[in-house]
Amino acid sequence: MIYEADVLVLGGGPAGTWAAYTAASLGVKVVLVDKGYCGSSGATAPSGTSLWNVRSDLKKREEDIEKFIARGNSLAKRNWLETLYDQTKTGTQKLVQFGYPFPTDELGIPICRNLQGPEYMRLMRRTIQKAGVKIFDRSPALELLADFSGVGGAIGVNLDTGEDWIVKAKSVVIATGGCAFLRFYHREKR
Repeated sequence: MIYEADVLVLGGGPAGTWAAYTAASLGVKVVLVDKGYCGSSGATAPSGTSLWNVRSDLKKREEDIEKFIARGNSLAKRNWLETLYDQTKTGTQKLVQFGYPFPTDELGIPICRNLQGPEYMRLMRRTIQKAGVKIFDRSPALELLADFSGVGGAIGVNLDTGEDWIVKAKSVVIATGGCAFLRFYHREKR
């Protein structure tokens, strides 16, 4: 099977699903491939994730960033922490909109401090599907389509059917995370 996309995302964990969602939200054609099942593979799905307790108050934001810098013996860069803080706030607000089941306080306001991996990744799968992302589950990418001008897609196989796939894309996002058992695959030129 040969597919064409504007964006190919390799990896179906948090980074991959957020990249796929962001691209699809811009109205482009997105394909996401995962070696497992997007929504249950990877380290995040069976675990929990803590979130930076972001606050709307600018004074509190500054205090939080200063504490983080002090704890890191001033090794952290302020501009990166500011970006991380703001992105955490934006992403958390999106998760509330998507319907993540955060606990609430006595006023019904979501307490956004932790994500439970199974609920989080199931929600991200549903969210990217609603956004129009085509997902290839159990379909590891085995080779990048690359030349001197860059990467323009990937070749892989669907482990359930044994069928090879090729996705040609204008942009490729590699969001595969860590791999304890890295293998290099060599395939014949097509």
